Amino acid sequence: MSERRPHWDDYLLASVMIHCNDIYQCHAVIAAVEDWQKERFKWSDIIQSPFEVAVRHNAAEERAEKAEAAVQRVRELHRPSQSTIWSHDLHQAITVTTCHCGSEQYPCPTIKAIDGERDE
Repeated sequence: MSERRPHWDDYLLASVMIHCNDIYQCHAVIAAVEDWQKERFKWSDIIQSPFEVAVRHNAAEERAEKAEAAVQRVRELHRPSQSTIWSHDLHQAITVTTCHCGSEQYPCPTIKAIDGERDE
């Protein structure tokens, strides 16, 4: 059985009482709703409205798209470039792949980092 809480006014009790069988049930309903609201407020930073979830999802998608575009710009700067050089040891021309950024190897350390490979 719930007791009347000091901050409940007669208007609140009368409004809920029309839906209850007796005053004790009325007190129990009001107390349950108050307790639920307090508990919900504690978790309000976790429990979000569908609108808030949609806004956060859209923001995350936008950040992901910007990150993907940035990675693509870096890949364009660090694209492979082929050139032919003369090998004195082999006495012939050989084709080598270098990085457009000026690195003597491809993939360069930047592309390896993007792809998750270790630079050894």
